[in-house]
Amino acid sequence: MRKVAMWNMIILLIYSIVIFSLIFLPDRSSDHMIGLGFMIMMMFAVAIHATINLFIAIFLFARATDNDLAKAFLASSGLVLLVGFSTCWGGAALGGGI
Repeated sequence: MRKVAMWNMIILLIYSIVIFSLIFLPDRSSDHMIGLGFMIMMMFAVAIHATINLFIAIFLFARATDNDLAKAFLASSGLVLLVGFSTCWGGAALGGGI
């Protein structure tokens, strides 16, 4: 279970850094909606990530071969939602979008 959660957090960190560098690093100091852009892009990425984890969990539960791995993906989906949407709000506050 720890490996699944760890890899999902690493994936979340990687695409958070990519989205952050795409949104915040170019010179857009006059754009007052930059935080909102980060928030929206992160929401889509987190929703896709959590949905993929959920589908993997459903698939593994349906096969009924490895329920521990399915439970790990299900728990990891919730963890991605919790940490990912917190990152969305934090980035929006950082960019002045809220």
